[in-house]
Amino acid sequence: MAGFYLLFQKHIRYIEEMEQNVSSLCSKNFSRQIPIRGSTELSTLAANINHLGDTIQLLLLTEDAKLKQKEQFVKSIAHDIRTPLTVVIGYLELLSKGYAGSPESAALFIDRALEKTNHIRSCRAGNSRRRRKNCPFTLANRGKDCCDIVLVLSKSRF
Repeated sequence: MAGFYLLFQKHIRYIEEMEQNVSSLCSKNFSRQIPIRGSTELSTLAANINHLGDTIQLLLLTEDAKLKQKEQFVKSIAHDIRTPLTVVIGYLELLSKGYAGSPESAALFIDRALEKTNHIRSCRAGNSRRRRKNCPFTLANRGKDCCDIVLVLSKSRF
């Protein structure tokens, strides 16, 4: 029995090394590679385990990048919705406090508020660059809307 162990001791240590490497992979430690020794079934198994570790690492990195991209997209869409929503809230607050002045101004505020909410509805999630490019919210439009609100407030009696 001792002769058998001595004869296969090198192979047993190699299998133990592979087992340790697989345990490291399960712990997401991808820095260890099994050395390829010779051209036996064990060395082929070691090469396949190394390849499997590299593939898992690449998949995890890709998944992390996709998750970060998704988070950025959600932040971007949230910002794109909040900005025109703030303008709509401004129009509605002016109306509710009676600052619209004339019925024509009130109708204009209502029309603009409806227009902005319809624009928000039209900017659904999807291909963010294409949709955002076609999205009607522009810095110039936001500035014009804010100027309209400030103009009405400046003409109002406090």
